[in-house]
Amino acid sequence: MNSRSDTPSPLKDRRILIIDGDPASAKLIQAVLEGEGCHLRVASTGKEALIAVLAFRPELILIELAVSDLTGLDLVRLVKGDVSTSATVIVAVTALNGPETRRRALEAGCADYVRKPIAALTFAARLKSLLGQALGSDTTSNRGIDE
Repeated sequence: MNSRSDTPSPLKDRRILIIDGDPASAKLIQAVLEGEGCHLRVASTGKEALIAVLAFRPELILIELAVSDLTGLDLVRLVKGDVSTSATVIVAVTALNGPETRRRALEAGCADYVRKPIAALTFAARLKSLLGQALGSDTTSNRGIDE
């Protein structure tokens, strides 16, 4: 059995875009992920997010559905609808709540839905599992389970 040091993190060297208009929330997510060896960028508006998606080419997007100037769902649809970015894994990390919001996020193309506030101790592990699935290295699923 491999020890933790033998197995590289699925987040290591991955490009991750955090889209959140709340600076405190974005900083918390950054703090949780900084030790994973990934490359992080933050966008606080829909316009900034679209520019970052094209320039940074993230492999994983963590998106608050309530961003300014475009809805998070519109951003998800734009990313998933473009052939050059459609394989990007998108996770809704949002304060918006309820089964209808979750359903709409998953239908728009989100691979998972995490309700804020995030559980810092399990958030990175959850993303590792999800990214591992996207890369074909894990068969377990947490899709749509709230923190």
